[in-house]
Amino acid sequence: MTDTFTDDKAIRLFESGAIQKYLVERYDTEYKISYVPGTREYHEMNCWLLFLNAGVGPMQGQATHFRLYAPEKLEYPKFRYHTECLRLYRILNEHLQSSSSGYLVGDHCSIADIAHYGWIACSAWSGIDIGEFPHLKEWRKRMETRSAIQKARAVPDPWPFEDLPKDDGATAQFTKPGRDWFLKVIEQDMNGQ
Repeated sequence: MTDTFTDDKAIRLFESGAIQKYLVERYDTEYKISYVPGTREYHEMNCWLLFLNAGVGPMQGQATHFRLYAPEKLEYPKFRYHTECLRLYRILNEHLQSSSSGYLVGDHCSIADIAHYGWIACSAWSGIDIGEFPHLKEWRKRMETRSAIQKARAVPDPWPFEDLPKDDGATAQFTKPGRDWFLKVIEQDMNGQ
């Protein structure tokens, strides 16, 4: 991401967690989706943001890859990443069970919730039954009442990841371009291109 920094010069950032932290620290001056730096909630928010970036995102990404995109259907990686996702979902579910606000941190929805939402909303796509995690399922419903989430789910097209996994033929058709691209990139890498 490129932004204009406080010195009016370009700043280039990478890694989703770093970008999310930058955006809230730079632009959320009223702390609508974050917390005041130095507070307990601020540090807890960062923990959950990093939990996503180091755990949920990479593991669920791999679970989805080996489930839907890998050229060979290998059982061990599918099992490994799926069960790790279940472990991470259990942690989220147990944490939300003890949350008095229903959000991951403090008394309102924060960037930690927003960052997790996209992955949790794709749980079925990754082969995860959100019904096994009632507090996480309730959190997801709560997040989906937010107008910004509703708007985001319609960009660029309505969200397909709930019904699509129920139809193997539609799923195969939807994943084919991604699978073909992945195989092309691997072939180019193998040939030194």
